[in-house]
Amino acid sequence: MGNSATISNSRNSEDKWAQTVNAATKSRSRTLSRDKGPDIKSKSKNETWNKVKNYKITQSIHNLEARARRSPWKEKLSSASKDAEALRKKTAQNKKLEKSFYHAIIKGNIPDELVKSILSTDVWIFISSTFTDTKVERDLFIDDVYPYLRQYYRKVGYFFNVVDLRWGVREGATDEHETTDICSNELIRCRETSAGPYFVGIISRKYGYRPFPSKIKQAIFEDIMQYTQINSNNNIREVNLLKKWFKLDQCAIEPEYVLQPISSNYKGYNKGVKADWDAWNEDFTQMQAIFRNAAKYCEMSEDDRKQFFISITENEVRGGLLYEDNPNRPAQFYFDRTISNLDTNNPASRFFIDMNNGKVDTDATTRLEQLKEYIKFKLPREQKYSIFCRDRSKAFVGRTAYTTKAQKKSPNVPLVVHGISGTGKTSIMAHVFREFLENHSGPEYKGLCCIRCIGITPASSNVRELLHSLCQQIAIFYNKDIKSLRRDFRSVTRKFHDLLVVCPRSNKPLDSLDQLNDEDEAHSLIWLPRQLPDNVYVVVSALPGICLQSLEFIYPKKDNYVAVQTLNKDDCTEIVDFMLESCGRKLTTGQRNIILKACAAPTPLYLKLACSAALRWKSYTPESEIKLAPTPREIIKQFFDRLNQVHGATFVKRALGYVTASKNGLSSTELEDLLSCDEEALIDVFQQFREVAEEYFLGDAAFKEEIHSMLVDYFIGRWANTAKPYKNNKTDEICVAYRMVPEQPTIFSAEDEEEENDTKPTTTTISVKKAATKYNHRKLSELSHHLIESKRWDDAQKIMCDIEWLEAKCKSGRVFELCIELSQASLFAGDNPKLDNCYKFIRSCTNTLQDHPDMLIQEALNQPDDSTIFKMAVTMSAEIALLEHPESILFCQFSDDCKYLATFCTDHILRIWQVVSGSLLMKIKHPSIRAITFPPHCEWVTGWDTDEIIIFGLTGEFEGQILKRFPCAFNQASQIYISGKTSANTKISLIEKNAIKVFNPNTGKLIEKKDLQFRPKSSCFSHDGKMLAVVAKKAFLYSLANFKEVRKLATDKSYDSDAANAVIRISRDSKRVAAVLPDGTYIWQ
Repeated sequence: MGNSATISNSRNSEDKWAQTVNAATKSRSRTLSRDKGPDIKSKSKNETWNKVKNYKITQSIHNLEARARRSPWKEKLSSASKDAEALRKKTAQNKKLEKSFYHAIIKGNIPDELVKSILSTDVWIFISSTFTDTKVERDLFIDDVYPYLRQYYRKVGYFFNVVDLRWGVREGATDEHETTDICSNELIRCRETSAGPYFVGIISRKYGYRPFPSKIKQAIFEDIMQYTQINSNNNIREVNLLKKWFKLDQCAIEPEYVLQPISSNYKGYNKGVKADWDAWNEDFTQMQAIFRNAAKYCEMSEDDRKQFFISITENEVRGGLLYEDNPNRPAQFYFDRTISNLDTNNPASRFFIDMNNGKVDTDATTRLEQLKEYIKFKLPREQKYSIFCRDRSKAFVGRTAYTTKAQKKSPNVPLVVHGISGTGKTSIMAHVFREFLENHSGPEYKGLCCIRCIGITPASSNVRELLHSLCQQIAIFYNKDIKSLRRDFRSVTRKFHDLLVVCPRSNKPLDSLDQLNDEDEAHSLIWLPRQLPDNVYVVVSALPGICLQSLEFIYPKKDNYVAVQTLNKDDCTEIVDFMLESCGRKLTTGQRNIILKACAAPTPLYLKLACSAALRWKSYTPESEIKLAPTPREIIKQFFDRLNQVHGATFVKRALGYVTASKNGLSSTELEDLLSCDEEALIDVFQQFREVAEEYFLGDAAFKEEIHSMLVDYFIGRWANTAKPYKNNKTDEICVAYRMVPEQPTIFSAEDEEEENDTKPTTTTISVKKAATKYNHRKLSELSHHLIESKRWDDAQKIMCDIEWLEAKCKSGRVFELCIELSQASLFAGDNPKLDNCYKFIRSCTNTLQDHPDMLIQEALNQPDDSTIFKMAVTMSAEIALLEHPESILFCQFSDDCKYLATFCTDHILRIWQVVSGSLLMKIKHPSIRAITFPPHCEWVTGWDTDEIIIFGLTGEFEGQILKRFPCAFNQASQIYISGKTSANTKISLIEKNAIKVFNPNTGKLIEKKDLQFRPKSSCFSHDGKMLAVVAKKAFLYSLANFKEVRKLATDKSYDSDAANAVIRISRDSKRVAAVLPDGTYIWQ
């Protein structure tokens, strides 16, 4: 469950350690999601980007390459998927689930111990450490460890997240003294929701910051006041100081004194006024001394006494060790770093050990040693739907008339629970569901209870997916065939009706029918049976509107309808008192009346939102300052306003804007990645909540389009391994920074499953090994939606009409979704034949592709030869050849038309392969070849040796023979370009030292030689042979038509001998030039 590592350092001077800390801080050039980013206004973003005609990408020089490329981490990463699958199989063999337990899960009766973790795919790690002495370690975590762990967890189907609050909290939280509570709450959340480990503690020689509690029980505080008044020499001033900062709050179940916000006494604190900061620090230090002195002598429990002396770090560590965890799941890890020979006389030692007035704080040191012993003692020596209903029914109060009627069986028709939004329909159905499970949980009960809260999960909003999941659950429970289960609407509806007939007994609550989208006329409810079998009990809920009208038309009998009304006064009072008491709070009479009178027709949703707001009220809060909106929509907006105050308006708007704009929500990791790429965010939802969020955050069309565009960039991996430009506010310079967001392949690489050939170490193989395909489901689910919403039609056409994208969508079970997305794109994009052609093709083959997604390429090849889809499929229909080599391959080269592949191995043999068939055409023994080039006509191939160019025949009677040789010295800057579509007009142009030479390959004679005024350190011909990109003392473009420099490529310096390893290349379309130079990587338009 934990481990301990001791790291010793024998440096004599802590100046060196301080220098290490500073150096590590300065060396980090990446901008992370928690950093404060630059201020780029949305209007100027594109302008700023367009102004960057060339930019230099700089990156810190680290001693270590990325962990994913180092052993043994590289091997662990490549085998992650296989290792995880093997572990799952081993666990399943060792711990087979009992049949009764499996059936309980299918029935929705999930054990309490699995409620939080059974659906979790997030690993949350809380990092606990003191600040100044572990900065290097935490920086290393960020630069080296976290990126690797994110890759690793992603490969095994999880999201890796870190909570490290040492990077700071909002000033508002500091002002309100909420930092300790935030740490505690985050630790609890990590412990309860993490699917794996949840705590990492780094302990060294520093005990850490020790604030006094911001909330103190009334009896203890008054005892301290009394003791101070009697025993202190400055009793009047100290008592007045405590009265100045603490007020009694009687709204707590156990009354307590609460520390007031710093800004309540020092108005300039939040504005950074130094005098106010100094004044607060002085008051804090005096109060800390008062509390500690009095706590030693006042009567109180040891736990209450400890809160005046304990550090935040010890609180976190004890919180991490509070509950015993699953011994088979490592949950906590501790590192004990020991610094030897620490010179406490050195001023820098305060960064690494607790000091008090220039001396070592012995009390802190003693407590730290006790904490370490406590850790050693505590650590062992060896190292969705039913959950949603359970949560909804936990705080169910009253309303027995509704629940009683809802539990009565209506003959052969569904029971319909209806009412306006927020009246508690979902809670009533959840309560009915829970009571049903409790009353029918015995082994003798053979029935099945299925519940679907429509709209809570992405798939449940689609009637086909809804019915498909219900059919799966019923078929699995009753051991019926599911292999023949199809997803098209007619088939799945028929199967649903058939399964209802064979159920011995079944109960099926379907909540929020209105949340279904209207595909396949879902709101008409034609998929519900007109008459239910005798053994089936169905409960549905709906808002007033089309779904309720459809229900009334299909089932006209009024006895099976339950109209949920707004709450009466007694229900309201009972609900308010219950909700607050469950949170350890209560209200004054006046405050309760404010809630009860704020809304003319209160609903459970309104009261829940109002009680959430009331949790912040104190007994001394003036009623005139309490503002409570009269409707659920308005109170949700107040909640958003509160978020703006606590976390900053820009951050909240953009963070919740991304969540609201996403099609199926965002994982915390994805949201963090998006915010790390969002300069606006760096500066500075849920049925009814989502509706308000749409209006509140995405009401502005331009902002909505920008948010969706940012989501597109994230899901196409635009900033993965690429520096993102931003404007530095202080200097107005355009800078770049790595945001450390992950790549977004459509298919997670098959090489994860590929095994190297260990049995034949002398054989090198170029191969593609078939493996279980792992799709990027998040990208497949989200990207098309954001392309359409952002109106990026060029990108939409490029991505959505790509044959590999279409194939991935089909093979991952998203055929119907693909059809709808292409329909929307072709409709809104205007005149776009390619999108339209792809849509019509997928629409015509939907049922076939749903059952046989592997047929996509074949179906596309069956289309007319001039169609877009046929032309794309032709490029995908080639087979993969297996090309074996006896020794390691030094380099390889394809011909321009990719018909041939040339390879050269350490056995000194040049091999020419036919790509289509994979057959070996010829082998040529040669002692040394440095480069290979094919001419456009591929009748021969050139090999460049150290001092000559050799032409080998490729076809006919001259196959494999040496046709010509002509002398030419090879070096790092040497480049060759072969022009001519036939052998008769072919010319070979090459760079040799400081000259361009042109040869006739048929005669071997030198046709032309042009001396250059420079000696290239690197060069490259353009694809059409008209231009030459050169790095000499500078970088420039050189015309081969008039042999003149035509454009200088801007760099930060001139290059002499230090550019020996420079590389420059021109893109195939001749629109961009890229170079790797001694001072960085450059890209020019």
